Amino acid sequence: MRLSTVSSNNQSSQDRGFTLLEVVVVAVILSIASALAVPNLLESRRQERVRQTFSRIRGALSEAQINAIRRSGNCTVTISHNGVTASPSGCILEGVNIDSGVIDVSSTKGSLPRNITFNYRGEVTVDDIQTIHIRPKNSSGQAMPERGYCIVIANTLGMIRTGIYNPSTPNINCSNVDNLRYQP
Repeated sequence: MRLSTVSSNNQSSQDRGFTLLEVVVVAVILSIASALAVPNLLESRRQERVRQTFSRIRGALSEAQINAIRRSGNCTVTISHNGVTASPSGCILEGVNIDSGVIDVSSTKGSLPRNITFNYRGEVTVDDIQTIHIRPKNSSGQAMPERGYCIVIANTLGMIRTGIYNPSTPNINCSNVDNLRYQP
């Protein structure tokens, strides 16, 4: 009795793999899907960096205010396009770095850098009352007016309020109902 062996070389050419046309079609579909997804991914990453910067600036202001009270002395926070620092040392544990190529930081009091000084009671002077805007920049480096966050140094008691940047409300530009009652 003779056993016959079947060789894999005898398989038809249709069972061997993908055709060039199938590979090209899949590559085109993946390219289109990637082209649609990349801008959304970049935008969400930019928005996340703005949100993180907003949270860090807000935290630095609160930390300086608390440390001014704790130390019974002044703590001055300096906000610039590139970051946030404080003096004397120890007012904030860590400075905030701002990627000025992606994030725009501005103040209603004028050009940066701006100083905000908290006294031993956590209060600020009338000159320190302002709104700080934190917005993403577009690809040409301009601040995107329709998005962002804001921090309001609301009154001489040093109240710090936050909100969403809103260009449709002139003079305030910070949508948070609680902020309206603390404007000078």
